[in-house]
Amino acid sequence: MPSFRNLPFLLRRTLFAAIDDGLFGIAKGAAYSALLSFFPVLTSVAVILVQTGAKYVQSGITRFLSRVVPPGTENVVLDQFRMQGKKPVALLVVAFLLSLWAASSVVKSLIDGFNSAYRVPRNRSMGGHIGIGLLLVVFAGLPLLGASSLILFGNLVEVGVLKLMRVDPLLHPLEGWLQLISHVGRYGIAFGATCSLMAMLYYYGPYRKQQWKAVWPGAFLATILWLLATLGFGWYVRNISNYNLLYGSVGTSIAMLSWMYILALIALFGCEFNAESERMRLALEALEKSQ
Repeated sequence: MPSFRNLPFLLRRTLFAAIDDGLFGIAKGAAYSALLSFFPVLTSVAVILVQTGAKYVQSGITRFLSRVVPPGTENVVLDQFRMQGKKPVALLVVAFLLSLWAASSVVKSLIDGFNSAYRVPRNRSMGGHIGIGLLLVVFAGLPLLGASSLILFGNLVEVGVLKLMRVDPLLHPLEGWLQLISHVGRYGIAFGATCSLMAMLYYYGPYRKQQWKAVWPGAFLATILWLLATLGFGWYVRNISNYNLLYGSVGTSIAMLSWMYILALIALFGCEFNAESERMRLALEALEKSQ
């Protein structure tokens, strides 16, 4: 674990190493894969919600996405959740398989970047590479699902707690410090779940033996940078750059692609941070032994 005193130096080394290892180019491939997988995933979720009639869940997801996606792209994204009527089961199966395969392509691109960060050759077979990508999509999706559920449905938890206490949630909602604790706890757990997702990717993704304690610093850094980047990019699009004005009808796609490129680069940067931290630690240990 790097000390705070060495953190600025380590961050500079990480940036230069990311350039040398070609992570900026790898992030482009991951961003293209993410853009291709984004709408199949949304279609799968939307079809499931329409089939089950879960209107409350559907409205919660649309509110969440409207806060997360870049400004100007909301209508394209939210149109996926405005479908009405039952859809064929075959459409659900095809959409699910397509989204799973597309999402695994994102993970496989990130794994290539992780191997570049640690400077290890890609020795997995093609089948093994595809298999680990699919497994990470499934298992890494669990903490992401938990984090999203806490943000989306935290109010339902508050209402349930009040009902258990035999208090009318409409007349006596959580107030003051109780509501503050609820919100801090909800987003704190969501932050921890996202950290866990990143740590899982950093642990199982690279083709090398890892220690759990070695992957957490980069996971923590990447989670913070993801949050700051999402907020910063949203402010930039709202106040400085109008993508629809600059790029016309493809402005929404350009905005989504730029956002996904930033997020992919941050995920790779967190892994590079871990790799560079390890290289610096080994160099210091070698220096101490030589003295």
